[in-house]
Amino acid sequence: MNRIESIEQSFFDKDVLNTEYLLRYRRTYYQQLQDGWQLAFKNYESILDCLISIFENNNQYGKSYCSRIKSEPENMRSCEAIMSEAFVHNYYIPLKNENLIKSIELIEKECDLIIEENSNSKRYYEILTLMPDIGFDGVYEIKTQRQKEPSSLRQKILEKIRGRKQFTKNRKNIAAIDLNDISITGNFHVLSSLSNGYKAKINLETGVLVPGEYDWSDNIFDDELTKYIYAVEWFDRGDYSQRRSLINWNYKGNDK
Repeated sequence: MNRIESIEQSFFDKDVLNTEYLLRYRRTYYQQLQDGWQLAFKNYESILDCLISIFENNNQYGKSYCSRIKSEPENMRSCEAIMSEAFVHNYYIPLKNENLIKSIELIEKECDLIIEENSNSKRYYEILTLMPDIGFDGVYEIKTQRQKEPSSLRQKILEKIRGRKQFTKNRKNIAAIDLNDISITGNFHVLSSLSNGYKAKINLETGVLVPGEYDWSDNIFDDELTKYIYAVEWFDRGDYSQRRSLINWNYKGNDK
């Protein structure tokens, strides 16, 4: 019996293992093993490990994530969003166990995740999962890095404020972005969308392209709607331990 089979045998929710979402990850995992490679961090094994870790820390929370996956088992985007939340949650469990933070809470009506620091200050996380849209011809239509497109990161954040009233309470709100496809991982798509884009430069004497920079003359934090977003964090394919962050220099919340 290999490790995966051992985990499956003792897994706390057998039904979730039979959802189309996890079965797809399982098939992909074994196919990649057969081919001699494995996609970094997020795979069938890491998903199971994450859910088990949360369950062992808090049975109710572990069951909650599985229940949500079972409620939409064939909706891959929805299930991916659930696991993005779970990976962020799981990151903080060792910190809680070492008393580096005070508590981890799931209160659906408030936000996706609440982290209480030892100082009693709280951080309220809304976790966004970004995946490029697939065109009718199977080609990726990547618009994440733009500023005005509805599928851009900037507009997705603003729509959460306008439409869902997220990030509107005066508190330390964090937008955590899971870049859930290898075509958009890294920093470019996030920084380009939050700013006014990346501006390349050309040496007029040599005609050679030289390193450019991001133009922050028109950025998301200049929008009054974002005044209660304390920071934007982003990470690649569930690996929250490697997150990067940008503090909102126009943050107007009381908790700083």
